[in-house]
Amino acid sequence: MLLAERFTNLTQEQKDKLNTIKDIDELNDFVDQTDLKLTEKEKIQAMEFIKTGILPLEDEALDSVAGGAKYHTVVWGDTLSALAVRYKTTVAQIQRWNNIADPNKIYVGQRLRVG
Repeated sequence: MLLAERFTNLTQEQKDKLNTIKDIDELNDFVDQTDLKLTEKEKIQAMEFIKTGILPLEDEALDSVAGGAKYHTVVWGDTLSALAVRYKTTVAQIQRWNNIADPNKIYVGQRLRVG
């Protein structure tokens, strides 16, 4: 399961609490109080997400196809602008590839061409 999918199962109160975490000790306490059951690697990724607002790229989130196009499955916290930076393209290009009229409306689980 992707780290982001675990975050989507949290209540809004838990998500608000997650956004206030400042260090790994607070994250460990948070994990103990929820049912996240994060590995050490996932805890590090969670701390990166808390600091930057961008989830680290996970293998399951990126699929390459033989034609050279790259696809990304949207996870909680993704934005088109962050994906554009990550995949070295532009928001406008991602919108064109995926027929997205409103760049602020993407959905968890949505598969987007990003390259």
